[in-house]
Amino acid sequence: MSSWKAKLFFALVAGIELGHSKPMRQNIILVVFGIFIVFLLSPDAAHADSWVPPTERVYLSTDETVRFTVTPRSIDNVLNYFEDQIEGRALDGSEPRGQLARRGPDHEWITIWEVALINDVAPVSALVTNSADYVVTFDNWHSVGYGDDVVVIYGSGGEVVRSFRLTDLLSEDHLISLPHSVSSIWWGGEHHFSADETQLILKVVAPGAGIQAETREYLDLAVNLSDGSIVERRASDWAGVEQSARHISEERQAAEREREEAFVRPLLAPIDGTVTDWHQYLNEAFNRVDPDWPYSSASTTVFYPPDHERHEQSIGWARENLHDMHFEGDSMMFASPSQTALADILIELAGEIAPDDLDGVQIYVAADNEHSESIEAAFQYTGAQYVQLDPAREIEQRPERMTAEGRARAAEQMMEAIMGELDAMVDEVAHEE
Repeated sequence: MSSWKAKLFFALVAGIELGHSKPMRQNIILVVFGIFIVFLLSPDAAHADSWVPPTERVYLSTDETVRFTVTPRSIDNVLNYFEDQIEGRALDGSEPRGQLARRGPDHEWITIWEVALINDVAPVSALVTNSADYVVTFDNWHSVGYGDDVVVIYGSGGEVVRSFRLTDLLSEDHLISLPHSVSSIWWGGEHHFSADETQLILKVVAPGAGIQAETREYLDLAVNLSDGSIVERRASDWAGVEQSARHISEERQAAEREREEAFVRPLLAPIDGTVTDWHQYLNEAFNRVDPDWPYSSASTTVFYPPDHERHEQSIGWARENLHDMHFEGDSMMFASPSQTALADILIELAGEIAPDDLDGVQIYVAADNEHSESIEAAFQYTGAQYVQLDPAREIEQRPERMTAEGRARAAEQMMEAIMGELDAMVDEVAHEE
């Protein structure tokens, strides 16, 4: 896979969202244009939980007299790399390396040592002391907070003094209470050395922090660089931390159990719910009823009530979506906390569409029996296939989604479909050239 395809793949996977969204084929086209903007403006830019391919990085000591250079494992095919990890196969490409150098009298860099790093691909960041006695690396590319090498201390000759898992540093409850994303546990902040460079001061995220870095609070955890021993925590800083972590952990585990139970229960519409609740309902309903699952995807639009300040804006979203470019098999979903508003808006919007303009498109509408017939009639001449989602009826879970094995097979099928779309796009571009 070429590098731009790898970037496109990660951006596409990271771009999946619950709200107002485009169908899969349109999503791919939009990402193709957006991905070049992102990576032309900043080679290190990454959105949400996406990761760009690793590149060589240089870290300087605070006095800028010592330099640590990280050369990542060479990865020619990012998708194959993840497949190898999943299958437990030996990783391809040269192993990652670290080189420590000191600035000489003529400003040249003189190598002190060069060793293979214990990371699979590359650390995410590193610190180096002014004395060049220690280098510390943090985390792993594409998996912050996971692995045996979340923190690694290298000594004056490049030897490993100690490597840490997060569980070596924090309790299980504290880990659960930290912000998580698809690939990572966001556990740390701006780490630094003590003034005498004998200790590493880890900035640990306090329990209950959100995913946004600017809102987090941090705790100091000191580690002796000479042997990797953890310095006793200051009671004034850590008082009540474990109790708070335990409370948050219990709440999150209870919420996760509820999500798991709701996942297998029959789905009910959130009659008195928020716009966000309706978005979530539409997405889950689509996964349960669409005949082309897991290969298909749908846009979702929820109309705000007429008295809401964003009511007209939500109508604009729907109008834009209905008049946008469509592909055979695309799906659109609509709902509103107000059934009357839902019917009035969709009937009006359907009247703006030319005959057969939505041929091959499925329109899912969360409409009750009182309003559904009039909405279906309005879309009759557009060519769209109308599907009612009656809010009063339960929707059973799809059997193949009930087991981990079934979900894994679906994910694999979806991956193959995405890569097939990408390959077809590449072939089309190559043919046009």
